[in-house]
Amino acid sequence: MVFYLILASTGMLGFWLYYFVVLRRTTFFNLNRWYLFGALIFCLLVPFTHHFVDVSRGIEPESNSVALTYASEMLSTVEAIQDRVVIVQKAATHISWLSTLYFIICAFFLLRFIWSLISINRLVKGSEAMSSTGAKVYRNHRITQPFSLFGRVFIPGKWDDVPGEILCHELEHVKKRHFIDVVLIELVAILFWFNPVIYFYKKSVRLNLEYLADRAVLFQCGNPLKYQSLLISNALESSIKSPITTHFATPLKNRITMMKKRKTQNWMRVALIGAIPLAAGLVAMNTRNEVKQPLEKSIATILDVVENDNKPSGFPLAANELVKVSSEYGPAMHPILKVEKMHQGIDLVAKEGTPVYATADGEVTESAEGDVRGHFIRIKHSEVYQTQYAHMSKRDVKAGDKVKRGEIIGYVGNTGQSRGAHLHYEIHENSKPVDPREFMK
Repeated sequence: MVFYLILASTGMLGFWLYYFVVLRRTTFFNLNRWYLFGALIFCLLVPFTHHFVDVSRGIEPESNSVALTYASEMLSTVEAIQDRVVIVQKAATHISWLSTLYFIICAFFLLRFIWSLISINRLVKGSEAMSSTGAKVYRNHRITQPFSLFGRVFIPGKWDDVPGEILCHELEHVKKRHFIDVVLIELVAILFWFNPVIYFYKKSVRLNLEYLADRAVLFQCGNPLKYQSLLISNALESSIKSPITTHFATPLKNRITMMKKRKTQNWMRVALIGAIPLAAGLVAMNTRNEVKQPLEKSIATILDVVENDNKPSGFPLAANELVKVSSEYGPAMHPILKVEKMHQGIDLVAKEGTPVYATADGEVTESAEGDVRGHFIRIKHSEVYQTQYAHMSKRDVKAGDKVKRGEIIGYVGNTGQSRGAHLHYEIHENSKPVDPREFMK
């Protein structure tokens, strides 16, 4: 979660800076709209690219040389993780507070957003419908400034005659569905409330939408002085305070300046190409290990404190005891039943009697012996995470025991349905098995 927020925030910063420096003063308003909209969507989705781009090296079970190489890479990772176990242990006490604070503030802004929608809906019920082509126009005595949202335009009730420029402006917002941009940026701002850039990004999006509406008015009416006078006169009036509406007369200075600006030459459109390296860099930060690992290392303290939440990490075996990985997570042929089944964990081969360590603090919820799993232990680490350890030769803990990360809970064995000494290790997230590899980096 933390890495996602940081990577997406980094992308928003990069794309917004490029817009502010290069594209902001151009008159390619429609192109800028799609740039801002597309960049925002890209930043939200880019953290998921590692699910579609495989940059890891595979392992062929029948190839011993490849297996040993892969195991050596895992061992170096284990050594790095073990050096930080004590630091992570001390940081864990702050986790729930920081995570809770983040979601509380998100909930506050979400409720504010929902209340805005409810307020607009209530405003419709108390409004008088006006005849207009192409949109629903309402007159309401509770507002003092025209605005639009979704497919509706609201006009102050005290206005006997509605200036054509004002109606044209708001109808342009409705016709081009500018509310999509406004609602999207507001929802993103709820998730990224901690990131100052999102507020600058939001201002840029809304201002560019006003540029688009202004251009439509000038194209149809052709009297910029009259239109600018309307803007100034309406700016003196108070307006409904809602984060999800487009207002007719705000802000003024930038809009009037842009109306007077000479049209940007078409060749300047090539400046959009400069955003390609930004996009490529973001993808690399999430998919290329040589880029991603230094980034993760640089934010390791934040990840440990905020995201860990007693999250299992590292290997349940010591670095010098692990021989190889005999079976990965995913569909696999069962060694005894000889049928393909979903292998819900990872099999770590080691000598019988090798100590098995808990990979996070937690409480033992089950410690028993069965025909299938042999000596088996389940540990609950939080409401989200559980780990399971099977086929052990001996268990050192019983149900109800509290365990610490790095504490010995049992020993590698060959019990249950097993064909050799190994540890079957599973991680469950929200009661569903997940790939332990994602927690062993």
